[in-house]
Amino acid sequence: MFATAVVLFLPLGSVTLCLINTAGGGAWLGHVVGLLLAVAIHAAILLHARRKLLRFELNGGKHD
Repeated sequence: MFATAVVLFLPLGSVTLCLINTAGGGAWLGHVVGLLLAVAIHAAILLHARRKLLRFELNGGKHD
């Protein structure tokens, strides 16, 4: 799954970012803030899913 992000999404995202910036559609600071927020949101989703999985396993496979 990580390889898909490296091979597809990072190059495509970089090209898109450069095209938007060249067209005058945004400042680098706005893009950096957006990227940091997206990474933070994805990290929060991963932590939440791991907590739920751990709770599920500790309950013997029973859902809350």
